[in-house]
Amino acid sequence: MVMMVATGGAVWRSVAGGMLRRSVTSANRTESVVARQFSTSQTRTAIPPLVFTLAKPIARVLTVILGKGARAWWRSLPAHRKLTVKQFAQLHKKKAYTAGA
Repeated sequence: MVMMVATGGAVWRSVAGGMLRRSVTSANRTESVVARQFSTSQTRTAIPPLVFTLAKPIARVLTVILGKGARAWWRSLPAHRKLTVKQFAQLHKKKAYTAGA
């Protein structure tokens, strides 16, 4: 879509890609000037500061709860299952380190 706007003796034409083209006529020649329009993204709503304020204490509490649960689970495992879990961890140790890094 081409839109033409006349301002002060010059004619601006809107062309594809958000460009404006202006034709200026002087004494014996016509020149074409190209100007680019702004393009801005939509505004995003910010994360409420309360989320950041509560995130660290909640993470600490969850860590304590999950750690106690994991220790209780490990204590309740029979010896042969503990051995199986240790072998599995040893076998996949490199994968776990790579994923964590």
